[in-house]
Amino acid sequence: MNIGFDAKRAFNNLTGLGNYSRTLIAGLAEHFPDNRYVLFTPSIRLHSFENRQNISIVKPEGLHRHLKWYWRSFFLPAEQKKAGLHIYHGLSNELPFGKSSETVKQVVTIHDLIFLKYPQYYSFIDRKIYETKVRHSCEAADKIIAISEQTKRDIIEWLPALENKIDVVYQSCDARFQQPINQDELQRVKNKLALPEKYILYVGTITERKNILNLVKSYSQIVNETDVQLVLAGDGGDYKAQVKKLVQQLGLEKRVRMIEQIEGNDMPALYRGASLFVYPSVYEGFGIPIIEALFSDVPVVTTQGGCFPEAGGPYTCYVNTSNSGALAQAMKAILSNQSLREKMIQEGKNYVQKFRSEVVAEKLMTLYTSVA
Repeated sequence: MNIGFDAKRAFNNLTGLGNYSRTLIAGLAEHFPDNRYVLFTPSIRLHSFENRQNISIVKPEGLHRHLKWYWRSFFLPAEQKKAGLHIYHGLSNELPFGKSSETVKQVVTIHDLIFLKYPQYYSFIDRKIYETKVRHSCEAADKIIAISEQTKRDIIEWLPALENKIDVVYQSCDARFQQPINQDELQRVKNKLALPEKYILYVGTITERKNILNLVKSYSQIVNETDVQLVLAGDGGDYKAQVKKLVQQLGLEKRVRMIEQIEGNDMPALYRGASLFVYPSVYEGFGIPIIEALFSDVPVVTTQGGCFPEAGGPYTCYVNTSNSGALAQAMKAILSNQSLREKMIQEGKNYVQKFRSEVVAEKLMTLYTSVA
Protein backbone atom coordinates (compact mmCIF):
# COMPACT_ATOMS: atom_id res chain seq x y z
CA MET A 1 0.00 0.00 0.00
CA ASN A 2 1.17 3.55 -0.77
CA ILE A 3 0.34 5.88 2.12
CA GLY A 4 0.93 9.63 2.11
CA PHE A 5 1.08 12.03 5.03
CA ASP A 6 0.86 15.74 5.59
CA ALA A 7 4.31 15.88 7.20
CA LYS A 8 4.72 19.62 7.67
CA ARG A 9 4.70 19.33 11.44
CA ALA A 10 6.73 16.13 11.48
CA PHE A 11 9.59 18.10 9.93
CA ASN A 12 9.05 21.50 11.54
CA ASN A 13 7.28 21.26 14.92
CA LEU A 14 9.14 20.30 18.09
CA THR A 15 6.08 19.90 20.33
CA GLY A 16 2.70 18.10 20.40
CA LEU A 17 1.60 17.86 16.76
CA GLY A 18 5.16 17.28 15.62
CA ASN A 19 5.71 14.53 18.19
CA TYR A 20 2.45 12.85 17.18
CA SER A 21 3.38 12.95 13.49
CA ARG A 22 6.94 11.68 13.93
CA THR A 23 5.92 8.85 16.26
CA LEU A 24 3.09 7.71 14.01
CA ILE A 25 5.18 7.68 10.83
CA ALA A 26 8.15 5.99 12.50
CA GLY A 27 5.93 3.32 14.05
CA LEU A 28 4.25 2.45 10.76
CA ALA A 29 7.54 2.41 8.84
CA GLU A 30 9.09 0.08 11.42
CA HIS A 31 6.22 -2.34 12.02
CA PHE A 32 4.82 -2.40 8.47
CA PRO A 33 7.96 -2.04 6.35
CA ASP A 34 6.43 -3.48 3.15
CA ASN A 35 4.32 -0.38 2.57
CA ARG A 36 5.60 2.78 0.89
CA TYR A 37 5.27 6.00 2.88
CA VAL A 38 5.32 9.40 1.14
CA LEU A 39 5.84 12.51 3.27
CA PHE A 40 4.61 15.83 1.86
CA THR A 41 6.21 18.87 3.47
CA PRO A 42 6.76 22.49 2.37
CA SER A 43 10.08 22.65 4.24
CA ILE A 44 12.44 20.63 6.42
CA ARG A 45 13.77 21.80 9.76
CA LEU A 46 14.26 18.43 11.46
CA HIS A 47 16.02 15.64 9.59
CA SER A 48 14.20 12.55 10.83
CA PHE A 49 13.32 10.20 7.98
CA GLU A 50 15.76 10.70 5.10
CA ASN A 51 17.60 7.40 5.58
CA ARG A 52 14.60 5.03 5.64
CA GLN A 53 14.22 2.97 2.47
CA ASN A 54 10.45 2.75 2.61
CA ILE A 55 9.99 6.52 3.07
CA SER A 56 10.18 9.19 0.37
CA ILE A 57 9.84 12.96 0.76
CA VAL A 58 8.01 15.33 -1.58
CA LYS A 59 8.57 19.11 -1.41
CA PRO A 60 7.24 21.91 -3.64
CA GLU A 61 9.16 22.61 -6.80
CA GLY A 62 9.34 25.50 -9.25
CA LEU A 63 7.04 28.40 -8.47
CA HIS A 64 5.43 26.44 -5.65
CA ARG A 65 8.62 26.83 -3.62
CA HIS A 66 7.62 30.49 -3.25
CA LEU A 67 3.94 29.71 -2.57
CA LYS A 68 4.27 26.89 -0.06
CA TRP A 69 0.94 27.60 1.61
CA TYR A 70 -0.81 27.34 -1.77
CA TRP A 71 1.00 24.12 -2.64
CA ARG A 72 0.01 22.52 0.65
CA SER A 73 -3.60 23.73 0.62
CA PHE A 74 -4.56 23.36 -3.05
CA PHE A 75 -1.96 21.47 -5.08
CA LEU A 76 -1.41 18.37 -2.95
CA PRO A 77 -4.25 16.35 -4.56
CA ALA A 78 -2.31 16.41 -7.85
CA GLU A 79 0.85 15.36 -5.99
CA GLN A 80 -1.05 12.53 -4.29
CA LYS A 81 -2.25 11.13 -7.61
CA LYS A 82 1.23 11.51 -9.10
CA ALA A 83 2.68 9.52 -6.18
CA GLY A 84 0.20 6.68 -6.75
CA LEU A 85 -1.26 6.89 -3.24
CA HIS A 86 -3.98 4.65 -1.91
CA ILE A 87 -4.38 6.63 1.35
CA TYR A 88 -3.59 10.24 2.26
CA HIS A 89 -3.56 11.03 5.99
CA GLY A 90 -3.77 14.59 7.27
CA LEU A 91 -2.03 14.29 10.62
CA SER A 92 -2.89 17.65 12.13
CA ASN A 93 -6.56 18.58 11.77
CA GLU A 94 -6.54 19.42 8.07
CA LEU A 95 -6.83 18.14 4.52
CA PRO A 96 -6.12 20.09 1.31
CA PHE A 97 -8.90 22.22 -0.19
CA GLY A 98 -8.15 21.16 -3.76
CA LYS A 99 -10.35 18.55 -5.43
CA SER A 100 -9.17 15.12 -4.32
CA SER A 101 -8.65 12.19 -6.64
CA GLU A 102 -11.33 9.50 -6.45
CA THR A 103 -8.57 6.90 -6.30
CA VAL A 104 -7.00 8.36 -3.13
CA LYS A 105 -8.90 7.83 0.12
CA GLN A 106 -8.52 10.58 2.71
CA VAL A 107 -8.07 10.22 6.46
CA VAL A 108 -7.71 13.09 8.91
CA THR A 109 -6.67 13.12 12.57
CA ILE A 110 -8.56 15.61 14.73
CA HIS A 111 -6.64 16.30 17.92
CA ASP A 112 -9.03 18.63 19.70
CA LEU A 113 -11.67 21.31 19.28
CA ILE A 114 -10.29 23.63 21.93
CA PHE A 115 -10.89 26.63 19.64
CA LEU A 116 -14.61 25.89 20.04
CA LYS A 117 -14.62 24.70 23.67
CA TYR A 118 -12.42 27.52 25.00
CA PRO A 119 -12.58 30.35 22.43
CA GLN A 120 -11.10 32.84 24.91
CA TYR A 121 -7.65 31.36 24.24
CA TYR A 122 -7.78 32.29 20.53
CA SER A 123 -8.13 35.45 18.48
CA PHE A 124 -11.29 35.85 16.39
CA ILE A 125 -9.35 35.37 13.14
CA ASP A 126 -7.60 32.22 14.37
CA ARG A 127 -10.90 30.71 15.51
CA LYS A 128 -12.48 31.28 12.12
CA ILE A 129 -9.47 29.84 10.29
CA TYR A 130 -9.45 26.72 12.49
CA GLU A 131 -13.22 26.29 12.19
CA THR A 132 -13.07 26.52 8.38
CA LYS A 133 -10.16 24.10 8.04
CA VAL A 134 -11.43 21.50 10.51
CA ARG A 135 -15.01 21.54 9.21
CA HIS A 136 -13.79 21.10 5.62
CA SER A 137 -11.42 18.31 6.63
CA CYS A 138 -14.05 16.37 8.58
CA GLU A 139 -16.55 16.65 5.74
CA ALA A 140 -14.02 15.76 3.02
CA ALA A 141 -12.48 12.80 4.87
CA ASP A 142 -13.43 9.20 4.20
CA LYS A 143 -12.47 8.48 7.82
CA ILE A 144 -11.90 10.74 10.83
CA ILE A 145 -9.47 9.68 13.54
CA ALA A 146 -10.15 11.17 16.97
CA ILE A 147 -7.21 10.84 19.35
CA SER A 148 -9.49 10.23 22.34
CA GLU A 149 -13.08 9.41 23.20
CA GLN A 150 -13.34 12.97 24.51
CA THR A 151 -12.36 14.40 21.12
CA LYS A 152 -14.82 12.04 19.42
CA ARG A 153 -17.61 13.34 21.66
CA ASP A 154 -16.63 16.92 20.87
CA ILE A 155 -16.72 16.29 17.10
CA ILE A 156 -20.14 14.59 17.32
CA GLU A 157 -21.51 17.48 19.37
CA TRP A 158 -20.33 19.92 16.68
CA LEU A 159 -20.93 17.84 13.52
CA PRO A 160 -23.42 15.09 14.49
CA ALA A 161 -24.01 13.94 10.91
CA LEU A 162 -20.41 12.67 10.73
CA GLU A 163 -20.58 10.31 13.72
CA ASN A 164 -20.30 7.13 11.64
CA LYS A 165 -17.04 8.33 10.07
CA ILE A 166 -15.20 8.67 13.38
CA ASP A 167 -12.86 6.09 14.91
CA VAL A 168 -10.74 6.55 18.03
CA VAL A 169 -7.06 5.66 17.66
CA TYR A 170 -4.91 6.69 20.60
CA GLN A 171 -1.47 8.22 20.32
CA SER A 172 1.87 6.74 21.23
CA CYS A 173 5.05 8.52 22.21
CA ASP A 174 8.67 8.30 21.17
CA ALA A 175 10.11 4.85 21.86
CA ARG A 176 12.97 6.45 23.80
CA PHE A 177 10.60 7.07 26.71
CA GLN A 178 9.83 3.36 26.84
CA GLN A 179 13.45 2.29 27.34
CA PRO A 180 15.48 2.18 30.59
CA ILE A 181 18.17 4.79 31.16
CA ASN A 182 21.40 4.18 33.05
CA GLN A 183 22.64 6.38 35.88
CA ASP A 184 25.44 7.90 33.82
CA GLU A 185 22.93 9.25 31.28
CA LEU A 186 20.68 10.58 34.05
CA GLN A 187 23.60 12.37 35.66
CA ARG A 188 24.80 13.76 32.33
CA VAL A 189 21.43 15.40 31.66
CA LYS A 190 21.11 16.63 35.25
CA ASN A 191 24.48 18.32 34.94
CA LYS A 192 23.75 19.71 31.48
CA LEU A 193 20.38 21.21 32.46
CA ALA A 194 21.46 22.17 36.01
CA LEU A 195 18.63 20.11 37.46
CA PRO A 196 18.07 19.80 41.21
CA GLU A 197 18.51 16.46 42.93
CA LYS A 198 14.74 16.05 43.44
CA TYR A 199 12.08 17.82 41.41
CA ILE A 200 8.44 18.02 40.38
CA LEU A 201 8.29 18.27 36.58
CA TYR A 202 6.02 19.98 34.08
CA VAL A 203 6.69 19.63 30.32
CA GLY A 204 4.79 21.53 27.65
CA THR A 205 4.17 24.99 26.31
CA ILE A 206 3.75 27.59 29.03
CA THR A 207 0.49 29.22 28.01
CA GLU A 208 -2.69 30.24 29.83
CA ARG A 209 -4.55 27.03 28.98
CA LYS A 210 -1.82 24.97 30.64
CA ASN A 211 -2.62 26.62 34.01
CA ILE A 212 1.02 27.03 35.14
CA LEU A 213 0.36 30.08 37.31
CA ASN A 214 -1.82 27.89 39.51
CA LEU A 215 0.84 25.19 39.59
CA VAL A 216 3.35 27.73 40.95
CA LYS A 217 0.81 28.95 43.53
CA SER A 218 0.17 25.36 44.60
CA TYR A 219 3.87 24.62 44.90
CA SER A 220 4.35 27.73 47.06
CA GLN A 221 1.95 26.22 49.61
CA ILE A 222 4.16 23.14 50.16
CA VAL A 223 7.60 24.60 49.46
CA ASN A 224 8.52 24.77 53.17
CA GLU A 225 7.41 21.17 53.73
CA THR A 226 9.53 19.47 51.08
CA ASP A 227 13.04 19.51 49.64
CA VAL A 228 11.67 18.77 46.16
CA GLN A 229 11.99 21.64 43.70
CA LEU A 230 9.83 22.55 40.69
CA VAL A 231 11.06 22.35 37.09
CA LEU A 232 9.03 23.94 34.28
CA ALA A 233 10.23 22.87 30.83
CA GLY A 234 8.76 24.62 27.80
CA ASP A 235 8.56 27.72 25.65
CA GLY A 236 6.11 30.54 26.07
CA GLY A 237 5.45 34.24 25.48
CA ASP A 238 3.60 36.80 27.57
CA TYR A 239 2.09 34.17 29.85
CA LYS A 240 5.49 32.72 30.60
CA ALA A 241 6.62 36.22 31.59
CA GLN A 242 3.71 36.29 34.06
CA VAL A 243 4.87 32.97 35.50
CA LYS A 244 8.40 34.31 35.98
CA LYS A 245 7.00 37.40 37.68
CA LEU A 246 4.92 35.28 40.07
CA VAL A 247 7.96 33.14 40.92
CA GLN A 248 9.81 36.32 41.87
CA GLN A 249 6.88 37.72 43.87
CA LEU A 250 6.65 34.49 45.88
CA GLY A 251 10.40 34.43 46.49
CA LEU A 252 10.80 31.08 44.72
CA GLU A 253 13.70 31.93 42.40
CA LYS A 254 15.94 29.33 44.07
CA ARG A 255 13.24 26.65 44.13
CA VAL A 256 11.72 26.93 40.63
CA ARG A 257 13.83 26.12 37.56
CA MET A 258 12.53 27.22 34.15
CA ILE A 259 14.07 25.60 31.07
CA GLU A 260 13.32 26.57 27.46
CA GLN A 261 15.53 24.74 24.96
CA ILE A 262 15.83 21.00 25.54
CA GLU A 263 17.30 18.64 22.97
CA GLY A 264 15.11 15.65 22.13
CA ASN A 265 17.76 13.18 23.25
CA ASP A 266 17.73 14.73 26.73
CA MET A 267 13.97 14.51 27.27
CA PRO A 268 13.77 10.87 28.48
CA ALA A 269 16.33 11.51 31.22
CA LEU A 270 14.56 14.75 32.20
CA TYR A 271 11.41 12.71 32.85
CA ARG A 272 13.19 9.77 34.51
CA GLY A 273 14.88 12.03 37.03
CA ALA A 274 11.61 13.52 38.28
CA SER A 275 9.94 12.59 41.56
CA LEU A 276 6.49 13.61 40.29
CA PHE A 277 4.99 14.83 37.02
CA VAL A 278 2.21 17.44 37.16
CA TYR A 279 0.09 18.33 34.14
CA PRO A 280 -2.49 20.95 35.24
CA SER A 281 -3.85 21.83 31.78
CA VAL A 282 -7.43 23.08 31.63
CA TYR A 283 -8.24 21.01 28.52
CA GLU A 284 -6.50 18.76 26.00
CA GLY A 285 -7.34 16.41 23.17
CA PHE A 286 -5.21 13.70 24.79
CA GLY A 287 -2.02 14.72 26.64
CA ILE A 288 1.10 12.98 25.33
CA PRO A 289 3.27 14.24 28.24
CA ILE A 290 1.16 12.13 30.60
CA ILE A 291 2.02 8.88 28.84
CA GLU A 292 5.65 9.98 28.45
CA ALA A 293 5.80 10.32 32.23
CA LEU A 294 4.10 6.99 32.89
CA PHE A 295 6.44 5.18 30.50
CA SER A 296 9.30 6.91 32.39
CA ASP A 297 8.29 5.44 35.77
CA VAL A 298 7.05 8.76 37.18
CA PRO A 299 3.73 9.15 39.06
CA VAL A 300 1.35 11.73 37.59
CA VAL A 301 -1.04 14.36 38.91
CA THR A 302 -3.35 15.92 36.33
CA THR A 303 -6.77 17.50 35.81
CA GLN A 304 -9.94 15.60 36.59
CA GLY A 305 -12.44 15.01 33.78
CA GLY A 306 -12.10 15.45 30.03
CA CYS A 307 -9.61 13.24 28.21
CA PHE A 308 -7.14 12.98 31.08
CA PRO A 309 -8.35 9.64 32.54
CA GLU A 310 -7.97 8.11 29.06
CA ALA A 311 -4.29 9.02 29.01
CA GLY A 312 -3.51 8.51 32.68
CA GLY A 313 -5.50 5.42 33.62
CA PRO A 314 -6.91 4.49 37.04
CA TYR A 315 -3.75 5.03 39.10
CA THR A 316 -3.01 8.61 38.07
CA CYS A 317 -4.14 11.24 40.59
CA TYR A 318 -6.91 13.53 39.28
CA VAL A 319 -7.76 16.79 41.02
CA ASN A 320 -9.36 20.15 40.34
CA THR A 321 -6.14 21.81 39.20
CA SER A 322 -7.81 25.23 39.25
CA ASN A 323 -7.97 24.86 43.03
CA SER A 324 -4.44 25.60 44.23
CA GLY A 325 -5.09 24.06 47.65
CA ALA A 326 -6.34 20.77 46.20
CA LEU A 327 -3.40 20.55 43.82
CA ALA A 328 -0.96 21.34 46.63
CA GLN A 329 -2.38 18.61 48.83
CA ALA A 330 -2.24 16.06 46.03
CA MET A 331 1.43 16.80 45.34
CA LYS A 332 2.29 16.67 49.03
CA ALA A 333 0.44 13.39 49.58
CA ILE A 334 2.31 11.60 46.79
CA LEU A 335 5.74 13.03 47.56
CA SER A 336 5.46 12.01 51.22
CA ASN A 337 4.24 8.45 50.63
CA GLN A 338 6.81 6.17 49.02
CA SER A 339 4.54 3.11 48.88
CA LEU A 340 1.85 5.16 47.12
CA ARG A 341 4.43 6.43 44.63
CA GLU A 342 5.62 2.90 43.89
CA LYS A 343 2.05 1.69 43.38
CA MET A 344 1.29 4.57 41.01
CA ILE A 345 4.50 3.93 39.07
CA GLN A 346 3.91 0.21 38.61
CA GLU A 347 0.22 0.44 37.75
CA GLY A 348 0.82 3.41 35.49
CA LYS A 349 3.49 1.49 33.61
CA ASN A 350 1.10 -1.43 33.16
CA TYR A 351 -1.66 0.85 31.87
CA VAL A 352 0.36 2.65 29.18
CA GLN A 353 1.38 -0.55 27.42
CA LYS A 354 -1.78 0.00 25.33
CA PHE A 355 -0.06 3.06 23.86
CA ARG A 356 3.08 1.28 22.64
CA SER A 357 3.92 2.19 19.05
CA GLU A 358 3.35 -1.33 17.71
CA VAL A 359 -0.18 -1.39 19.18
CA VAL A 360 -1.06 1.99 17.68
CA ALA A 361 0.51 1.08 14.32
CA GLU A 362 -1.57 -2.11 14.17
CA LYS A 363 -4.79 -0.19 14.76
CA LEU A 364 -3.87 2.42 12.16
CA MET A 365 -3.07 -0.21 9.55
CA THR A 366 -6.38 -1.96 10.18
CA LEU A 367 -8.15 1.36 9.66
CA TYR A 368 -6.20 2.15 6.46
CA THR A 369 -6.99 -1.28 5.04
CA SER A 370 -10.69 -0.91 5.74
CA VAL A 371 -10.77 2.54 4.09
CA ALA A 372 -8.70 1.53 1.05
